[in-house]
Amino acid sequence: MKNKAAGLLFCCLALASGTARLGAKEYYVAKHGSDDRDGASPINAFLTIQKGVNALEPGDILSIGPGEYRECVWRNKLGDLGKDTLIRAGIPGTVILRGDVPAPAFKKTEGFNFVYDAEFDREVQAVNEVNTLTVLEVMPTVPELEFNPGSCSYDKEKKKLYISTSDLQAPEHHFYTVSVTNMHGVCLVDPVRVTVEGIATAGYNSALPLPRNKHGFNTAWGILLFNPRNCAVRQCDFFLNGGGIGLHTRDGGSNLIAQCQAYGNGSRHDSSGGNILCYGPNHDEIRNCISYLSKTQGIRFYAGGKGPGVMSHNLAWGNGYGDIWIKGTGFEASGESRGSNCVTLGDCNILNISHSIVGSHNSYRRPSDPMPPDNIQVSKEKIRLEQEFADPDNFDFRLQGNSRFRNSGPRGSDRGAYPYEANIFYVKPTGDDQLDGLSASNAWKTLLRAARGLKAGDTLYLEGGTYAADFELTASEDAGKAINIRGRGTTPAVVNGSLKISKSHAIAFERLDFAGPVSAMNSRNISFHNCRFTAPDTSIKAAAADGLRITHVLFAGFKAAALDLAGCSNIFLSGNLFDNLHGPAIRLDRAESLLYSGYNSYAGAQAAWQVQSARLSLEAAEKYGERYSLGLAPKVVFNGGKLRLANFTLFAGRGPLGKAIGPERAFREKELKLVGPKVHSVSATTANLEWWTSLPASCELGWGENADCTNKVMFDVNCFGSYSLAGLAPGRKYYFNLKALQAMRGVDVTWSTNRIVPGSAPVSFTTLASNAAPCAFYVAPDGSDANTGVNRSNAWRTLQHAAGRVNAGDTVLVASNNYLETVRCRATGDSNAPILFKAMPGERVTMDGWQRALGCSFVVTAKS
Repeated sequence: MKNKAAGLLFCCLALASGTARLGAKEYYVAKHGSDDRDGASPINAFLTIQKGVNALEPGDILSIGPGEYRECVWRNKLGDLGKDTLIRAGIPGTVILRGDVPAPAFKKTEGFNFVYDAEFDREVQAVNEVNTLTVLEVMPTVPELEFNPGSCSYDKEKKKLYISTSDLQAPEHHFYTVSVTNMHGVCLVDPVRVTVEGIATAGYNSALPLPRNKHGFNTAWGILLFNPRNCAVRQCDFFLNGGGIGLHTRDGGSNLIAQCQAYGNGSRHDSSGGNILCYGPNHDEIRNCISYLSKTQGIRFYAGGKGPGVMSHNLAWGNGYGDIWIKGTGFEASGESRGSNCVTLGDCNILNISHSIVGSHNSYRRPSDPMPPDNIQVSKEKIRLEQEFADPDNFDFRLQGNSRFRNSGPRGSDRGAYPYEANIFYVKPTGDDQLDGLSASNAWKTLLRAARGLKAGDTLYLEGGTYAADFELTASEDAGKAINIRGRGTTPAVVNGSLKISKSHAIAFERLDFAGPVSAMNSRNISFHNCRFTAPDTSIKAAAADGLRITHVLFAGFKAAALDLAGCSNIFLSGNLFDNLHGPAIRLDRAESLLYSGYNSYAGAQAAWQVQSARLSLEAAEKYGERYSLGLAPKVVFNGGKLRLANFTLFAGRGPLGKAIGPERAFREKELKLVGPKVHSVSATTANLEWWTSLPASCELGWGENADCTNKVMFDVNCFGSYSLAGLAPGRKYYFNLKALQAMRGVDVTWSTNRIVPGSAPVSFTTLASNAAPCAFYVAPDGSDANTGVNRSNAWRTLQHAAGRVNAGDTVLVASNNYLETVRCRATGDSNAPILFKAMPGERVTMDGWQRALGCSFVVTAKS
């Protein structure tokens, strides 16, 4: 069986890699390999990428087989100017270097509201909440987690890992990995004419800043090229690293980053880093890249270099400090450092910007110095994006046929990132087949009309709704361009009839629901992505199909098979979700038909595949090349004819490249969640009110002596809200509530902000008749927060615990120590009853920010 799997891999690599360049040696790495072999063929492949990279001489090729490789790769002085040296995935998108491992199961930590723990015996650099693309960075103490949603802490002595989730929900709503290495995924020092192509990295991070001799920018990167010359990074993916792609050009230059995606990268140790960074550019270029949800920067050229940096055709959104930047290269004034044909949904900070779409503002252009007229600044245009662009909900910002931005630029040019072409068509249930179909308002009505005359390079958008007719497609490929047929927006487009594809080349279907059967005969390069199939017999039947590609598709309701594949070759399956409780997910006449299959999920794991007449379990299918797949059952709900995956969180983040198994949408607007409010404590004249939010939020607080809460105040909170009332009457009943909350703009929420109007009744409290006698409490490094705190021998361990226990008039006496914590004052004093934090006489107390992990020592908000 192992020989069979090795043979399949040999076929995969041979087909994907093609013929080696004349005079070059080609080496291979594969999961079945061994570093004791020579690596000269797929059968005799190396086991580790490091061994393969060590073997390379200038001009050589390293082809890496599918799989996850948990290693850090380093090489000094690889390549020369006379030859191209290539490090590539044998099948692009199937090779991932990992600096993380699966997380253990977490349970609630006693004494905390939002903290969970698990046994773990390795050094922790970060915890990754994969399904939300959130790096839970390490905090020095566990109490910090209660006030910092999306953080973690590791106790080396107890070998225990603690986390707080990003959204205040329990950990079972998420999928986690743990970063355990503080080195870069790939670090090439002084490389020359080296190309890295088709690989991915994830989980490389560092809890503390890295020293300078690590060649980084204080953190661990997915790939770092230090002083590169004439190098390229192409078609690579980087997610949940301290930094994604980093170039430190220094004495090098003329490098290229192209067709890469970087998402969810970023570290507090390097605010100038993030997803894609070129430091000190020298005629370097970043083009056709996508960047989103970085903790810090999106795509950036930074700091003075010896030549300009150029950006073009990049897309970025949801990045913490800015989407696209060119800063301080020294070539802005001359116009040599420039950006063009870029799309950002947030800030685009480039002085010389042309033919681009900017979401909010450009900090390098003053109001008196407006954006050049060939750009579109969304925040100032006051437009409805869906009326102007092809499909803005899914990042297609090409112009519609009747867009106001056509012919409105200098000398009658089109404004924005993409000059108009009459190759995008629209169909909707309320359309009219007599119209031209070139805009959403002039959409056709039927698929029969829409499918007529489609040619290579065309895109057909289906608005949400139901399309009942059967239709057929026959299309030939032209110069490598595909016909794209896609659902538009977020409302499902349901094809109720059958779809027949015959003698066709290069047709791509995306975001469509197929309620009828689909067949593909004598065709090649047909793909289905982010689709849902609910036909009752067989979902897709293919015969003599080459290069069939099916990714992130949900198959439900079939009785015979989801995929019936006969005489097919080079089939690529990844991230698919099969509800195969009544029939096999995949029916094959030969296992060799598959080029690659991985990260799928099968509800019926005991009958996942059928090869000829033999039923194969998921375990048996793994021996034929099925990789990293799961046996999890989807809960599919039909409501009003619409399909919904009820347990989608079970599959989120578990698919290929950190994405979902089943339909996946890259745009992830975080939801604002609220816990509370509640009364923390009262005195005779004060009350201390608390609540938690999953995102920084602006809150409207109401209070008063009746349930109407007529006294109002607006108050911003950074996830933990604490508001105190003073000057109240003793022994009197009061009410308070949160009337509304709004997620703060620019913090994890893009385009629209999530608003909450709590519907619960106001919370009431009654002040004390008189204040209790003032108390003195003690904090010391040898104390415990389980103690009483009333004397030195029973001292508490943390100032934060003390801050949660004291009330008006109390004093906290603190012993000498280096305290790694932020103290959030949760109670207010009063004019004649102050709260005092004080070092014990003769002792020295230091508040330590633990290398920028903590932003401040004491937080005092809405207190007296």
